[in-house]
Amino acid sequence: DWSTMEKLAKEKEVVGIFISGHPLDDFKLEIESFCNGDVGMISKPVEYLGKEVTIAAVVTDADERMTKHNDMYGRMTIEDYSSSHTVFLFKENYLNYKRFMNRGTFIVMKGKFEVPRHRKDPEFVIHSIDRLQDLKEKKVNWISINVANSELTPMLISDLSKLFSENPGRCGVSFTVHDQWDEEMKVVMPSKNVKIDPSYELIKELQKHKIEVALKEK
Repeated sequence: DWSTMEKLAKEKEVVGIFISGHPLDDFKLEIESFCNGDVGMISKPVEYLGKEVTIAAVVTDADERMTKHNDMYGRMTIEDYSSSHTVFLFKENYLNYKRFMNRGTFIVMKGKFEVPRHRKDPEFVIHSIDRLQDLKEKKVNWISINVANSELTPMLISDLSKLFSENPGRCGVSFTVHDQWDEEMKVVMPSKNVKIDPSYELIKELQKHKIEVALKEK
């Protein structure tokens, strides 16, 4: 059997699109919590001039080239749910981020739409690139759990207690219980004692219980 990533790569290679899923599916919660942009925005710099964005993507193609002045630079095609785009890494950006130029690498890219020095037209200027896998460890301090009062049964409380004891970590937990008919009626209860590791397995288990989960920095 192929891994999920291998299967998706073969689908993309044969038919040009992902069929059974998307490589970013495992990072949906991080993307929803911390990313405010998408790859499609990069091709519209005038429309988003002055905006700072964080974009998550998967590298689908990359190669190294040389300018006419014999300087190396990188060309990297990135893709998310909306579209794909080819970005170029020159000079310091090439030296700092060429390690991400591998097909199948998940990245989170921060930048701003601005007019670079010595240029006339706006473009997306990359400020940093990191591994998407590291986003949770670097930014997440709290996990927010939102559940309707109708779902808050003794069995659910027991299941949550077991899940939390099996996944100890450094992240605090905040519970929000809302009325099933009126979400404006709610009680927020940060836990003083529970600290967990918001692993993918834990989050999937929480979502199976019809619980809304969000990742927070503070």
